[in-house]
Parts: sequence; C-alpha cells; structure tokens
Amino acid sequence: MTKQRILVIDDEESIRFTLQNYLGQFGYEVITADNPQVCSSLRDNRSCTRTGPCVDVVLVDLHMPVTDGLAYLESRIRYGCPNLARRMALISGNLSQEVKERVRETGAACFQKPVPLTEIYAWIVQVTTE
Repeated sequence: MTKQRILVIDDEESIRFTLQNYLGQFGYEVITADNPQVCSSLRDNRSCTRTGPCVDVVLVDLHMPVTDGLAYLESRIRYGCPNLARRMALISGNLSQEVKERVRETGAACFQKPVPLTEIYAWIVQVTTE
C-alpha cells in the first residue's frame, strides 16, 4: 500500500516543518513548498495534463508571495484538480467572511490559525477515508 501524499504550501518554514513532522508520524508522505508555483500547470498558466491527482490532500496558507492560497485553490479546482476539492484546505490567521464563503463555494475546507494539529489530522483522516 502506498503512502498518502499531503502537499503543504506555506511561506513560513516553521509551519511547513511542523506539519511535515507531525503528519509524517502518522505515515503520510508530506511534500512542502514555500509558494503555490510548485504546481507546474499553475506556474506555466495551463491546465493540468495528469490523468489523476498528484497528491491526496492539499493544505495551503492564504497569504503568500506570488499568488495567494485562495487563488491557488480556485485555480487548481477549475483547471486541474476538480475531484480533489473536498481534500483541499485553506489555512489562515485572517479569514474574512468573504474568504470563508469563497472557500465554501469551492468545496474545500478552511481553518483559522492558530489551529490545533489534532484538528487538521482529524480532518485529513475524515476526507481520506470517505
């Protein structure tokens, strides 16, 4: 059985490190990036050509350089990962009502920082076993 893969995109190294170590202890393969441009189809401004998702879960911060996390989620759902929407989550210390509503419209989840790691883990278990 292959490990489930989680992509964590956050410009804060300490958050990437913490999530990678915490989730890794449960057997997940955690891939980290400091900006959304890790996705080649987003970087090259084109639709994804993969036949299936490259990761099982995506956790992305809202405020980052280059593009924000919400724009990343909306782009990936529209152009490359529509079946992954319910396994994507936006994490931020500043979630306005407008942002929460836009996230809900995508089908993704959102978490307000500071969020207990146990809450993120419980959500991952829920969405990957449905």
